[in-house]
Amino acid sequence: MKPNYFILVLVLISIISIGAVSAVDDTDIGTSVLETTDDLSVDDVSADESIDESSPVEENIDLPADDVSVDDDLSESNIVDESEDLSIDSVSVDGDLGESNIVDELSINKNSKLPATNWVNPSNVYTFFNNDGTLKLTSDNKYIFTGNFQIGSYSFYTFIINRPSNLTMTGATFFGLSFNFTAPNSNLTGGTYLNVWDMSVNQNVMSVSANNVSISNTNFDVYPTHDSDYIGIDVKNANNTVIKNNIINYNMSGLLYPNYYNYVIRLVNSNNATIQNNTINAVLPFKSVNYNVTFPNIDTDLVAGIGIQSSHGFKLLNNTISIFGKSFSNSYPTLDTIIIVQSNNGIISGNVINETDTNNNATVKYLYGIDLYELSNVTISNNNITMYSPSGQVSPQGAGTAYPIQITGPVSDIFIHDNNLTTENNGPNLGIYSQNYYGTTNITIYNNFINVTGRASDKLYALVSGIELQDTYAEVYNNTIYVQNLNNYISNYTIFGISYNQTTPGNHTFNIHDNTIRTNGHYAVYLASSVNSTVNHNFLETYDLCGNNAVYAPGANITNNYCSCHNYSSTPTNCNSNRSISNNKNKKKEILAGVYEEILTDEPQTIELHVGPNTEDGNGTIENPYANLFIAWGENINKLNITSPTNIIINFMDGTYSFTREDFEIIEERGYEASDWGFLLNSNMNITLQAVNNNSVNFTFEHGTCLPLDSYNTECGGIKLSSINIILDAESISLPGAWAFSDGKVIYEKCIFYVNATFMIGDQTNEKTLIDCIFDGKGDGILTFWNEYNLDLISINYATFYNLSGLKFEHWMDTITGMVNANYNWWGSNTPISDPYVNASIYAIYNTTINYIGNNQWEVIGKLTWNDGTDEGIERLYNMPVSLISSTGTFNETNPILKNGIFKVTYTSNNLTNEINAICDKENQTLSFLKNIDLGLSVNDIIYGEYTNVTVNVSPLIDAMLNVTVNGQIYSIKADTTTVVPITELLDIGNYTVDVVIFDAENIYSTNSTSFEVKPVLTPSNETNDTPVAPAKVNTQLNAPKVTATYNVAKKLVITLKDANGKALANKKVTVKLGSISKTLTTNSKGQVSLNIASLLPKTYTATIKFAGDNNYTASSIKSKVIVKKANIKLSTKAKTFKVKAKTKKVRATLKDNKGKVMKKTKLSFKVGKKTYIAKTNKKGVATFKVKLTKKGKYTGTVKFAGNKYFKTVSKKVKITIK
Repeated sequence: MKPNYFILVLVLISIISIGAVSAVDDTDIGTSVLETTDDLSVDDVSADESIDESSPVEENIDLPADDVSVDDDLSESNIVDESEDLSIDSVSVDGDLGESNIVDELSINKNSKLPATNWVNPSNVYTFFNNDGTLKLTSDNKYIFTGNFQIGSYSFYTFIINRPSNLTMTGATFFGLSFNFTAPNSNLTGGTYLNVWDMSVNQNVMSVSANNVSISNTNFDVYPTHDSDYIGIDVKNANNTVIKNNIINYNMSGLLYPNYYNYVIRLVNSNNATIQNNTINAVLPFKSVNYNVTFPNIDTDLVAGIGIQSSHGFKLLNNTISIFGKSFSNSYPTLDTIIIVQSNNGIISGNVINETDTNNNATVKYLYGIDLYELSNVTISNNNITMYSPSGQVSPQGAGTAYPIQITGPVSDIFIHDNNLTTENNGPNLGIYSQNYYGTTNITIYNNFINVTGRASDKLYALVSGIELQDTYAEVYNNTIYVQNLNNYISNYTIFGISYNQTTPGNHTFNIHDNTIRTNGHYAVYLASSVNSTVNHNFLETYDLCGNNAVYAPGANITNNYCSCHNYSSTPTNCNSNRSISNNKNKKKEILAGVYEEILTDEPQTIELHVGPNTEDGNGTIENPYANLFIAWGENINKLNITSPTNIIINFMDGTYSFTREDFEIIEERGYEASDWGFLLNSNMNITLQAVNNNSVNFTFEHGTCLPLDSYNTECGGIKLSSINIILDAESISLPGAWAFSDGKVIYEKCIFYVNATFMIGDQTNEKTLIDCIFDGKGDGILTFWNEYNLDLISINYATFYNLSGLKFEHWMDTITGMVNANYNWWGSNTPISDPYVNASIYAIYNTTINYIGNNQWEVIGKLTWNDGTDEGIERLYNMPVSLISSTGTFNETNPILKNGIFKVTYTSNNLTNEINAICDKENQTLSFLKNIDLGLSVNDIIYGEYTNVTVNVSPLIDAMLNVTVNGQIYSIKADTTTVVPITELLDIGNYTVDVVIFDAENIYSTNSTSFEVKPVLTPSNETNDTPVAPAKVNTQLNAPKVTATYNVAKKLVITLKDANGKALANKKVTVKLGSISKTLTTNSKGQVSLNIASLLPKTYTATIKFAGDNNYTASSIKSKVIVKKANIKLSTKAKTFKVKAKTKKVRATLKDNKGKVMKKTKLSFKVGKKTYIAKTNKKGVATFKVKLTKKGKYTGTVKFAGNKYFKTVSKKVKITIK
């Protein structure tokens, strides 16, 4: 952009602006949340405070002249002269910049040396960058940027990182400027990037075209304002890219640009990329599909949140992506959140995806959450996807979509599991759509929750279904599927739970089992045609059918499908009519967890009110909240006659709320009569107490005060506290649910407990769940959990017990059953709580490692993982501080934060021996290590038959030994400044690695490696060039004995490769094909490779094993028999005694696999007398049977697991006494 044009733009913006941008402060910059009705912009980019996520989003940005300055003088006179005193009193980072945190103070004077790190500010840019934006040669590759960098202030528009570099942005803001990484091994962390200028100048914020580049902890605000392509982060031909912990706002706000590409992130030909923990908010248009591009290709879609093309090994993990569709084209307007094409071996897991059509009109639109084309070995798991569109039509043929997942073949090994998919469209709609029109498809779908709302009719494309399977082969099991048609019921309308309705060529095989399906259509499962298919053991209920009758699948094996009537062949005339689902068009229906419970005929209600500081009583609105909780309860909730299921949401405004015993007595007087100074809840109530927009809401309690939300007199619904800080300065305090008998549930979610004294969380019979909570003891808090009867009712997961002086579980009754589920927590150290009534088998541990990075510096890395070695979900724990102490060196930061379970700092030392203490909570780890010794290596290539030498240079020289390893042979020699090691073995033709280690009796000081080649012999000829002649190849043989294994029990198939002389052949590639396993392995020093076969489906296999040969050895192959047997399963139950008058008699059984892991969602049967009960195990592996025995006596029943393809049948007798 020319300078005069730039100044004109600044003037225009300052005139029409309605917000302000300030990027001069020194703390963290937050992000605005996109509203569906307003345009997206940046209200205040201020380092003092994070941008309030609840703030309305404005369209324009004000850029005051004071905040956006242009230094006209770019001469070298602006560069700091080393001869002058320079003092930077406070170069600090108050906000959280992750790995980019630096030392708080830097003071330089004329008598001291400048630091190795390069400090870049708006006035000295040309000290480090050339006129074309490329980096100048400096002594160090580390750059720290501070200040406001303005487009138009320099001769370039893009910082070109053309050498490996580490860029740290400390309070740096870039207005219109972009970064282009053309050199590998570079990373950028931090910074705010505001691109609101002419996008024809820079068509991205970041572009990457080199390997091993990381972009993290940044804040983007992007506003494309020009008819040109614009990509937020554009990665092409760059492997191992990491895009992590960024906040990206991309707002087109009503603009269309129908012929240009708009992507938030795009990857092309870039393998092993990781996109993790990012927050993406985007307002994008719906654009027509570009059918001129060769299909399949992401270029067919002109707009998307994330696009991935031909990039294998991708990972999309734990991102939050919100896409709002605003403007739209007239022809097939389409918008994808994620589109992936021809990219194998990927995983999409832990993401929260929301895509919304904000155009309240009937124009048909096509929304896709995850859109996949032509790929293999991809897993989609543990995602929460929500789609909404008010558009769509059912005539003439049905049009419009809002699909959470779409898959287009050819595809193979696609696994979709443990996702939560919710979608609503005014026209046709599907939860998962997979089709094989372009090639065969093989997919597996299990353990998902799918909720689909749409408008179906009898037209071909007016289909509403949980899953539409147009596949070559599909297995679908253990899913819960709920499908609602917004149209009135007509039996031939195409609404199904699982379907193959729109036919494609070829054969189709389906294995559909153990699903729970409810629809208000005619059929739950509809398969137009299939071969060798089964539909069995599913819970099926529709508007007028259930069990086997709810299946249409000509030629398929349809057996043992059931419903609320407890049998397999119910008809509408003999099945409870309460199973019918209402066709109410305006309210969502409740899906019940138990397969035999009746569906509620009354529609659920939601009552939402607000509580906050107010000089008057208030009326419960957000503008005029109730002054306190007691007015809200007594004046509002207790005066309602609640007879249907009701969700009561009490939103607390920012502030502190103090509770005394007298307060709860007032509640009694205002409401119904209740015992024990507590709330009295109707059995239909579900209560949520939550902070508004995650603001700071504090609850404080006086001595002896509790907050019981149920009573002795009435059963109640569920209770939930979300994002509330609970401050406990008194003793003997109990929280919601204490001292109360009820069937209600209490959930604490993302709450912080500040524990300054002993306190207690207690419960007698309620379920209590604590998830993502923090218990901060402030050094002397003691936490006590108490549950009087059944400990199985308490679950504590992803909690951080920090700085507590004591933690215990007390049990006041002689009869205690069950165990507290307390996995995935931090317990204050690497040792979990030791309590016979607490299951804490999986817990967080803290480890610290070091990595030498050169120049007498080490990277110190602290990390939290689970004790089983995994780290999925570890970021849900509290960001704990760590203290680093050392008398042998210095740190660039002594109190880092374990953000998302990890920290990295730099340690500097010139000592030969070093020691670091890294303290996290009560865990103190000591790291002792040695000064790094540099080893220089050189070795020459040789001709076959020759010998070579390895030259080792040691600096600095120490009294130690060298071990040089070549082809498995170790040569030992005393180290010298220059040491020549002869290699005496005659080596075959090929490439060899040289490994060198320097050590003494106590320590290993350093290692290094290099390689060389043994070339073929050259035979003289009459031609200009000699002819290479290789020696004759040696025959080989493979050996693989027969193996018998048990499923889920470690067992290996061991394969040995030798030559004709019996010599083991190391470092050779052996290919093994066994069932679903196909791997190429490298032999070890014994000529062996091994393959774990425990995960194979139990049956008999034939393994095909091949060695392809090489320059020195012939090929060989062999077949080996492998038998995998079904495993035994563990079924346990206990004798029970009931009173004959007891209304509910429950028999429980626990099912675990052969490794003791609970089996979830697995069907068990219980037969007593002539009656058989069926139930599925819950997340704890427990199945509960509600038994009807009305006569006194002793009974013997049998609990049975019928077995499956992995485990054997097992049964247990259980004795029941009725008094």
